Amino acid sequence: MPPVKWLLPLLQFFLANTFSGNVMAGETSSAEQIRIHGMVIDGGIVCPLLTTESGDRFPLMGIRKNEYPTGTWLDLTGKFIRFSTCQQGERAFSVETVKSTCDSGKRAR
Repeated sequence: MPPVKWLLPLLQFFLANTFSGNVMAGETSSAEQIRIHGMVIDGGIVCPLLTTESGDRFPLMGIRKNEYPTGTWLDLTGKFIRFSTCQQGERAFSVETVKSTCDSGKRAR
């Protein structure tokens, strides 16, 4: 039987992308929480978008699209994930907690 050279890369891809808690390599471990700070901006397709002071943009999983108005500064904890329902960007930020906001105009749930 000839060796199947394509099987190993396919198996590695499958195993690397099927376990929950998978994050971008070199950013965080699956158990490690990180903290980001940024402003809610327009442009999210399914999830709200956050832009950081350094200009990075991330869709936010775990917050509804209209939960915080555009222009609200959020201090968030969570982790980066590769696959999400946000349909935007290479990665999303899965929000576990909202530590603070700089706008008291949070919309009712």
